[in-house]
Amino acid sequence: MQTRDLSYEPVKVTVVSATQTRRTSGKYRSYVYDVVVEYEGKKYELINVKSGEMIRYEALANLAPELQHNNPYMDNTVYFSEGKMYSNIDGIRTDSREFDWYMTGLAGICVFGFWHLMCVVYEVDKKKKDERSI
Repeated sequence: MQTRDLSYEPVKVTVVSATQTRRTSGKYRSYVYDVVVEYEGKKYELINVKSGEMIRYEALANLAPELQHNNPYMDNTVYFSEGKMYSNIDGIRTDSREFDWYMTGLAGICVFGFWHLMCVVYEVDKKKKDERSI
């Protein structure tokens, strides 16, 4: 399998805001992480923020901008790729057309495999019923 070369640039940003919203669906709950960063005077929505990274972004959002860049304890490095800001390299890898096609193909294989299994089960059941009736 050929993998594409990832082109990205690690950059230091200023975290403008970091909020997490809780979603509830029945008994299940999930969180949506919204982080806005500023780089070279332009604001970006940060893509692929994980729950473990959210604490760092919330802390950085509460610091003054000049303290964010000179703070040795909190890293404000994100990844800039094709006009988008990503929280981690995994986000760059999964935000591509190739990945979308890969996942579509994988889903198709799963559906076909399930359908094939059901056909085999049906034929085996049919054969057993035919043997009993003889």
